[in-house]
Amino acid sequence: MQLIIVRHAHADWPNHRGTDFERPLTERGLAEARATAHAISAAGHRPTLLLASPACRTRQTAEILAKEFELPEQAVRYADSLYNACAATLEAELRRVAAPGQLVVLVAHNPGVSNLARMLANDPDAPACRTAEWRVSTLEPL
Repeated sequence: MQLIIVRHAHADWPNHRGTDFERPLTERGLAEARATAHAISAAGHRPTLLLASPACRTRQTAEILAKEFELPEQAVRYADSLYNACAATLEAELRRVAAPGQLVVLVAHNPGVSNLARMLANDPDAPACRTAEWRVSTLEPL
């Protein structure tokens, strides 16, 4: 499957008073998410599935992306297992829900997204993903 890995946009830290799960995007983060959505579209990518962590900041990032891609509601899925997940968990959830040949957008957290991107690129020295950064990759069948 073709894969676009997206780290959630900039979230409120360290001033947020609630739980980590509830941390929202900042104004900067909202702008980053819109810019990322536009950049992915401008590059000609047309995803058919968006998979994201249900945390507030990833959900907000995913909603902005889904709107840009004009994805129907049923093409946007949230999985509890993706919240602060490691690369192996991200990969397993992608394999569980995505069909071969689909272009899937994954919106999740560091360090998992960076480690997944490194693993799929076979580049352990690749830099970590910055907020709202996106990388295109391929997840080969097992």
